[in-house]
Amino acid sequence: MKKTVVVTDRISVFDIEKTILGDDFDVVYLPDVEESEKRQEILFKACALLVWHEEISEEFFLQIPNCKIIVRYGTGYDNIDLDVAKSRGIQVCYNPDYGVDEVADTTCAMILNAIRQVSLYSSNSQLSSTQWGVPSEIKISRTASHRLGIIGAGRIGTSVARKMQVFGMKVAFFDPYLARGYEKSIGVERFETIAELQEFSTIVTFHCPLSEETKGMLNIDFIKNLNDETILINTSRGGLIEDLNHLDWGIKNAKISFLGLDVAPTEPIDLNRKPVKGWIEDRSLRQRVTITPHTAYYSQESYIELRTKAATNIKRFFDGLQPFNILI
Repeated sequence: MKKTVVVTDRISVFDIEKTILGDDFDVVYLPDVEESEKRQEILFKACALLVWHEEISEEFFLQIPNCKIIVRYGTGYDNIDLDVAKSRGIQVCYNPDYGVDEVADTTCAMILNAIRQVSLYSSNSQLSSTQWGVPSEIKISRTASHRLGIIGAGRIGTSVARKMQVFGMKVAFFDPYLARGYEKSIGVERFETIAELQEFSTIVTFHCPLSEETKGMLNIDFIKNLNDETILINTSRGGLIEDLNHLDWGIKNAKISFLGLDVAPTEPIDLNRKPVKGWIEDRSLRQRVTITPHTAYYSQESYIELRTKAATNIKRFFDGLQPFNILI
């Protein structure tokens, strides 16, 4: 009898997954199942889940009594109740190593755009020919004079550090979970507290997971302790931001010179909600804010890698091999 693998959301064409899993598996896209009884039947039979954004709550677990493994397509896993999974003996894996270069490159692009003000100059040149050759009204410092502070020096944070070192800037990180001496292996400075990192940095970028410890850490107190005119980037998790209004305060009070976001506390981001609406409508603010729609992870190659690694983990599990990137 074929095993049933349920894809809960987002991925509706399974050419990659089916090729990897082979003929021993049926792959079902849950949103295509509209009839309630049929949906219950499929979830009851499911031996594995491939999950993107679906909330796998305690209630959801009641519908999948025969599930043995859940694989999260992406890097975050806060939408899966790990405590319930553990109590039911269900293995959970995630996918933290698929789009490292893409997220790191997006971060570096945001940093360099903020320093060199490429978007601002482009906007000014479109508004008036009198802007041709005119220096920016916003201060520009030499790239090598900046000091980059990284919060979370895992795969992506380390990649950002190594790439930005090429531009001659000093780089440091805060990460209490990394082994002592790691900073020596990549040639950067290490701080023991976030406050020390803030004091050092003219640029701060976040590359840490969302947890009870990190949730809401990008709050008004954090922003008030930044150096004036800090470039602030978050391409990791939207839940690190306590409130977008705190970021707005930072911009308007000269704590944040440029803000780059690929994530938001609530997604999709509400374009009609303050302060986003204000950033869009007020040119002076718009020049200081770059928002991308949670796409830092994406390239054609990373999307294939993402799906390949997720499906491979399920195949390994049922082949009696240990999956990669096990959470529980």
